Amino acid sequence: MPHRPPTPAAVAPEQAGLQLDQNLRQQRREWWLQRVAWVLFTLLLLAVALGLAGQGPLSHEQRASADGTLRVEYQRFLRRHTPETLELQLQATSDRVLLRVDNAYLHRVEVENLFPEPREVWAEDDATVFEYRARPGGRLQVRLTLRPESPGRLRGWVSADGGEPLRLAHFVYP
Repeated sequence: MPHRPPTPAAVAPEQAGLQLDQNLRQQRREWWLQRVAWVLFTLLLLAVALGLAGQGPLSHEQRASADGTLRVEYQRFLRRHTPETLELQLQATSDRVLLRVDNAYLHRVEVENLFPEPREVWAEDDATVFEYRARPGGRLQVRLTLRPESPGRLRGWVSADGGEPLRLAHFVYP
């Protein structure tokens, strides 16, 4: 007697179609994890675009002293061993301007460039002082290019002509 395949009516409902092992609970869990991963990746891309991993609107910071003698622009999020520039604008009240930068801050970075070059530089207990010649009432723009040496929080301050110090705060990525 020849062997004939069973007719569709004779096949049990769970055997109809492809014969695959199905675990619907596991499949739903995987779909849920995929959706969570997509949301996390989207949030990560959005954070990067906004500047949480480097330059962008959330990273850019501007500070100014109350008396208007100093304004500083910098990035909050930096990368270790990657150059970054602090833009400082100083208002001259006399024919010389003294820019003070926190020594603890300078010990955690490598200063690559300072433009324009100061007339004189000296160290005090808590700061390094850069002396510039200026026209009284004029503005002086200073660019300090630095390279962070270690990851983590980097804090310091700058001040002009003995005025109030402006706090700087960065986070340095490895």
